[in-house]
Amino acid sequence: MLIEKVLLATDFSASARNLEHCVKEFQGLGLREVVLTHVVDVQDSAMASTVLQRHNKEALEEEKERLLQLGVEVKVRVELGYPPQKIVDIARRENVSLILVGSHGKGFLRELLLGSTAFDIIRSSEIPVYVEKYQAGKEQNVEPFSPHRLQNLLVPIDFSYCSEEALEKVLALGRNVGQVNLVAVIESSEDQEELEKNRKEYQYSLEEMSRRFHDLDIPVYSRVEVGVASEKIMEVAGATGASMIVLSTRGTGRLQRLFLGSTADAVARRSQQPTLLIPCRKPHGS
Repeated sequence: MLIEKVLLATDFSASARNLEHCVKEFQGLGLREVVLTHVVDVQDSAMASTVLQRHNKEALEEEKERLLQLGVEVKVRVELGYPPQKIVDIARRENVSLILVGSHGKGFLRELLLGSTAFDIIRSSEIPVYVEKYQAGKEQNVEPFSPHRLQNLLVPIDFSYCSEEALEKVLALGRNVGQVNLVAVIESSEDQEELEKNRKEYQYSLEEMSRRFHDLDIPVYSRVEVGVASEKIMEVAGATGASMIVLSTRGTGRLQRLFLGSTADAVARRSQQPTLLIPCRKPHGS
């Protein structure tokens, strides 16, 4: 997964400013340009929108200088509108590889994981979205949950086309990844016999997928869980010390496997770990 150009959404909070830590790490994946973006919410600012736009553009220039010191090209975009929609529109027009957002802060970023904003971005974006998470602490002293996001990836699998696509993105990261944990969740079975049958089938399928990481000399582990998909994913993330969760935003796997539409939204909002959400581009007729 080559990341040459990202959109960094900021609201000038400490958590948003700390997204520059992502920029440093993603430079190892080919990152060369950052589109530093702020959206003035016209619903909140009303008549003061254009004044805020000018003022915030000046403030964004200061953040631009910090990013330039990292050795990347920086473009500044300040626009008026509804933040989720505008962020997706700008990302599409700029042809970025990834959208970076923080998990808390002032303004719309505070709502990102508490309301519908994250869902709106993830649902409408055709571009992968990375949601950074921070350790608990004061607003002006935030630290990323993990300074080494690629060290230990958790990848939920539902054996659908969509989760296969997310897996391909992880494989494309190659040896930039420290290790990978694959997890499949059985959400329901008619009886114990079917549960055991599904458990064996899931484990076999995960082991087949694991071979592709072995070929790259990447340590990989797999496990099958039973329960509510989002809860089990977060539980496994904690148990395995995951540094990042990578999952598809849609999925309709076989045999009642986990559904990664609502699951992705729940994990993005509630997990402690940063989350990389890969939109599914299932071919027509498939």
